[in-house]
Amino acid sequence: MLRETQKDEDFTNFFAVNGALSEYSETKEAITDAIKPVKKKIYRSMEKLLKECYFVGSLKYGNNFIA
Repeated sequence: MLRETQKDEDFTNFFAVNGALSEYSETKEAITDAIKPVKKKIYRSMEKLLKECYFVGSLKYGNNFIA
């Protein structure tokens, strides 16, 4: 009888520690994701930059938009 209660306590401790560990891991991942800098877009040519500016501008302001 004593051994059965001891097993229950062991599992209770296991689940408590396991739950705390999973929350810690999730929080740690969220913090590392928040710390990462936002990737900036790098244009290798002026042509690609102008194409994208024209495309985005035409969507927002109309076809006659000049970047």
